[in-house]
Amino acid sequence: MAKQFTPDMLIFDALELHEGAAGVFESFGLPCRRCAVAEVETVEEGARSKGIDPKEILSRLNALYEKRKVSSPGKEHLPEDKN
Repeated sequence: MAKQFTPDMLIFDALELHEGAAGVFESFGLPCRRCAVAEVETVEEGARSKGIDPKEILSRLNALYEKRKVSSPGKEHLPEDKN
């Protein structure tokens, strides 16, 4: 089964699941690495607390597992939007 982020996942667990998760949260204004509630708040609760649609964050988080281009070792990039 493929790894996937879910709305009911604790933010702490999401941060542990993929190293890129912290950057996704931060891009939405959620400094989850430094937040004490990350251990008790779900991805959905964290998003809603900031007025963000949880589906938006989950889409970006789950995109971390899609194919991506690597420009240099350790530097991963999300797929470019082709719209």
